[in-house]
Amino acid sequence: MRALVDIHVHLYDCFDIPRWIDAAVKNMQDAAQRAGTERDWKGVLCVLSTGNGGFGGLVERIDVSLEGRGYCVEEHREGAARIACPSGVELLLIPGRQIVTYESLEILEVGMESDLPSRHAVDYLLNAIREGGGIPVLPWSPGKWTFRRGRQIRNLIDAYVPGKFILSFSSLLPRSMPLPGLLKLAQRAGYVVAAGSDPLPLPGEEVYVGSPVTLVTAGFDPDRPVTSLRRILLETGEEAGVVGKRPGVATVVLRLFRLARQKRVARLEAKHVTGGLR
Repeated sequence: MRALVDIHVHLYDCFDIPRWIDAAVKNMQDAAQRAGTERDWKGVLCVLSTGNGGFGGLVERIDVSLEGRGYCVEEHREGAARIACPSGVELLLIPGRQIVTYESLEILEVGMESDLPSRHAVDYLLNAIREGGGIPVLPWSPGKWTFRRGRQIRNLIDAYVPGKFILSFSSLLPRSMPLPGLLKLAQRAGYVVAAGSDPLPLPGEEVYVGSPVTLVTAGFDPDRPVTSLRRILLETGEEAGVVGKRPGVATVVLRLFRLARQKRVARLEAKHVTGGLR
């Protein structure tokens, strides 16, 4: 079966959950049309949990928010969750986490929700995620693969072989820009380069969920979503591509500016509170 997989999804507290679901459905339907696969596809969201409650807490929040709207939210196999939408589209949600390594690199563990701590060496975490049954992903993000961290990513590409991990980019790569050099290098070396939305923790960012996505053209089993996705992305890679719209340069710059402004305001407020306690 074919699948459209958003490999890098967040559900922040500031998001409107019905809008989050609707955006995923609409964007994936658009992507399916672009790929010429309007029928017989499954939408998959790899949702990275943060804070208390983990993936189960996220699914419970979704269920409560969609109550009375005609959706059906239920547990699925291999730790996943299933959402049946009124439109007839089904979405599978699979668990994941975002981990920061000792080297200040980000790793996604997709398909599992382990208790692996942050700040371990990147080699240890890549191996632990893979051996634990998950899919280790090195996600590109603007400015985070430069200088020392860029050299570390290149060393990982050179030191490992395809199948040990995959790489990804997101909606923060403007549509007019080509793949960053390290992702091109990884592709030439035989690694899978996947795609996910990676919405920012800002109100309104939920509209980006579901685009761009990883297109799995064959072999996806909705009854074994994690096992089949792991096989495709880590063991074969032949049935994986990328499809979906990305924003323009101006939109991406504005999104990053809003995030920087929010962080600056939060720092000033924290400083004010700290000063007031003295």
